Amino acid sequence: MKFKTNIIGIGLHILFWIVILYFFVNYSYLRPSSQELVYKEYLCVGLIIVMVYLNYLFLIPKFLQKGRLVIYWGLAILSIFAVTVGEYFLFKSVVTKCYSGNLSGEQFNRFMGVQFFLYLTRITGFFLFFFVVKLYQDLSSKYIAESQAIANTTQTMAVMESDKEIKIINISDIVYLSHHKNYTYFHMITGKKYFQYISLKRVEELFPQKTCLRINKSNIIMFSQVIDYNSTLVTLNLIENEKQVSLQISTKYKEDVLSKLKKHKNSHNTSGGSKRKNGGKKIRNGEGKMAYSVDLAEEKEEKKRKSEPTLLENEILAYISEHPNCKFSEIFMAINKPKRTIERSIKNMKEIGLIEYRGANKNGGYHATEKI
Repeated sequence: MKFKTNIIGIGLHILFWIVILYFFVNYSYLRPSSQELVYKEYLCVGLIIVMVYLNYLFLIPKFLQKGRLVIYWGLAILSIFAVTVGEYFLFKSVVTKCYSGNLSGEQFNRFMGVQFFLYLTRITGFFLFFFVVKLYQDLSSKYIAESQAIANTTQTMAVMESDKEIKIINISDIVYLSHHKNYTYFHMITGKKYFQYISLKRVEELFPQKTCLRINKSNIIMFSQVIDYNSTLVTLNLIENEKQVSLQISTKYKEDVLSKLKKHKNSHNTSGGSKRKNGGKKIRNGEGKMAYSVDLAEEKEEKKRKSEPTLLENEILAYISEHPNCKFSEIFMAINKPKRTIERSIKNMKEIGLIEYRGANKNGGYHATEKI
């Protein structure tokens, strides 16, 4: 992707200079065109190109970005002046030929002084244009690097809850992202949706590595929320209202998406399998091959532990009993515990039949069962 971006950038630069060269050769608004000596026009553009990229590729990285401001601005002004003088002497003979017979010596000198000032202004304009472009690129790269470092360290990012309200969200609480009309929308496990004026590509760069996956032009999914997938769809889990959402895998991303999802699933299964093997006993079957037996007593103890509510689960159960039809967001606000912890507790409580979700997605909520 980076290589493709570089090619596009180089192409735009070349196109820009081709257009400039065409207008310099065919239309000289500040002086008579040197059609009989076209090489002068090419030399003029060549001098400007050298001055621009000397600043763009060498002076800014070597001096400006390292804080050597006096050296940078000294060399920059010197290069602008040198190119102006070069253009002035390249076309002095052409201007003299066109105007010297019609003007007195004093008028001609004043006219040439104005020409020099116009050359200087135009060349300074080229310099400033590329200076601003380079500065923007560097600041943009710095912003991406700093934002990515913050996201990796804190696992959070700032989004908009409304046009005037900013919200700090946990990256782990995002289910998927969608993009529409220059805005990226963050769909959360709580069912809420936030937004930010940012491209999906930029978000992808900011997120910690291996946490998200682009599946089509408008959607990025979080690996942690994938519950199923096939060759055309990825199914994600929305915990708040026990709802699932399926998103389309586009043909463009299909091969990469399926490969990464398979790799993620295998690594997940492998890590789970390793824990199971380590907890069991090694035995040999009749054919002499190694196998693993699961410690049944340990597994039974684990099931028993899960069937007995923890202190947190009892706290959640008490809240649900007092507030029937409550939603996950209400439970989270009432109980001062991390979201992930509450999610796991609610999931376990549903599995052992202590609570259940009743009603439709919009107006439904959690209820304590008759089991209690």
